[in-house]
Amino acid sequence: MEDSINKKFDSELNSIRNLTWLPWIGRDYLTGGVLLLGESHYCYENYTPKDIENYRQETREVIEEYATRGKNAGNQWKTYEPMEAVVNGIMDLSEGKIWSHVSYMNLIQKCMDNNNTRPHWEDFLFGWKIVLQVINILRPAICVCFSTDKKNNRVNFNRLEEFKSMINFDYSIIPTEDTPQRISRCIVAKPAEITIDEYNCKIVFVQHASRIKGKNITEWNEIIKQNLN
Repeated sequence: MEDSINKKFDSELNSIRNLTWLPWIGRDYLTGGVLLLGESHYCYENYTPKDIENYRQETREVIEEYATRGKNAGNQWKTYEPMEAVVNGIMDLSEGKIWSHVSYMNLIQKCMDNNNTRPHWEDFLFGWKIVLQVINILRPAICVCFSTDKKNNRVNFNRLEEFKSMINFDYSIIPTEDTPQRISRCIVAKPAEITIDEYNCKIVFVQHASRIKGKNITEWNEIIKQNLN
């Protein structure tokens, strides 16, 4: 894994209080790149949630395993393969080099017991506080968030400014909201934006990756491309 990870941000990332897992940062990731934002880690085999939460490298090892073994790496391919397809062609990302050029983390900072367990709204709100601080360090041009969940996810992104007294840098947001557009009955949300000093990061919300199939891949890919302009 040593050769696959860009560790130049690690010192700053380790200073973020309550960041459970270090993000995956591909060896060729550059400031101004793409941050992929998943939702949760889940328990597997005989591990407990605490076991996984206490292992800082969990996200990196999971992505490394998928990037090298694909469908032989376990059920995570059902999430990561659609992610690859949706961002293919975005900012020069292409098949075979996506994971080496992107950064990736999960929004929820605790491990779920199993695939049937859902995070609470408080987990999303707390997660966005952490993601904001990661974005300030990695400075991606765009964050692709694989969750359009309005009640739990997007409404809590819109509450980010509540943390201003707890964050050691100035920032502002442009909130997200619904649009009339749908992709397979899923709401296409208006992109949000985070501004830190003169730096801007666009936040594009797409469907949870495990639910993206068939022609929806192309439709979500087009949504992302439209919002890069």
